[in-house]
Amino acid sequence: MQDAPLPREQTAVIAAFGIALLLVLWLQLLPALLAALGTYAIFESLQRVLGHRLTPGWTRFAAVVLTLVLLAALGVALTQAFELLWGKEGLAHLMRLLADTIDRLRVFMPSDVADSMPATADETQLAVSHWLRTHSRDLQHWGNRALRLAAYLLVGSAIGLLVAFYDHAPPRSCWIALCRQRLAILSQGFNNVVAAQVRIAAVNAILTGVFVLAALPLAGWPLPFARTLVVFTFAMGLVPIVGNLMSNAAIVLVGLSVSTGVGIACLVFLVVVHKLEYFLNAHFVGSRTRIAPYALLAAMLAGEAAFGAAGLVAAPIFCAWLARELQDAQVV
Repeated sequence: MQDAPLPREQTAVIAAFGIALLLVLWLQLLPALLAALGTYAIFESLQRVLGHRLTPGWTRFAAVVLTLVLLAALGVALTQAFELLWGKEGLAHLMRLLADTIDRLRVFMPSDVADSMPATADETQLAVSHWLRTHSRDLQHWGNRALRLAAYLLVGSAIGLLVAFYDHAPPRSCWIALCRQRLAILSQGFNNVVAAQVRIAAVNAILTGVFVLAALPLAGWPLPFARTLVVFTFAMGLVPIVGNLMSNAAIVLVGLSVSTGVGIACLVFLVVVHKLEYFLNAHFVGSRTRIAPYALLAAMLAGEAAFGAAGLVAAPIFCAWLARELQDAQVV
């Protein structure tokens, strides 16, 4: 017997919701959407925990306060991390490490290439200062994009908190009820993807630990700050795309500070692990969302081709939402 088709209103809302998600990518509003979903998930989790101890009114109030406290603590932690990264001491250490690495690489480079590179840390700093002056407009553009990103995150968090707070009010129409259902499904998909990202970060950190704490020392090439690199890899692995790039760059840079061969070995290892993460992401997310890994991998590749890094990040979340909608409608 053929399943009954979706009600016309529900079909229209699902289609409109899907178009809205594509518009989010096209308008580059994915950070705001992720902030809203993250805030919504935090509020719902706190409300479930506090609901066993407080009345409904006090539960929502306490959940709002604790959500704001957690978001403020996260903002302070990120600010401190950026200040530590870009502070004078951090930059000085980076310059010294870069100069030492260049000195080691100079022996293996052709003479014309070696002569074109700075010889000391002071020359490196002068070269960086010259680059900053010649690319001041680009830096200003990046600064404006960073401010816009911060604004998107702030507004998205506010929207997520407001939606979560008023989500329990009785809907005034069937359209609002259908939109709430779509939002709940999207939020569940977001939670599943985040849980999978934690597992991916853990696997990435374990593989990195085996490489830098066991394989390289056994080969006679121990890396400095090896344990710190493993912890840093796990923390950065929680941030899709950008976090992996930062951790990979740190590992390769430390590897080059030991020798060119170690740096190349680190680079090859990270390329292999990076490609493996595509399949791990498809497997972990697929197991939680009941999506075939090949379908999720295809969606990630299509998302990256269409929208770049934003499409790659959004593909698992959007696929989780669409798969749940189709499963509930008994289409698949």
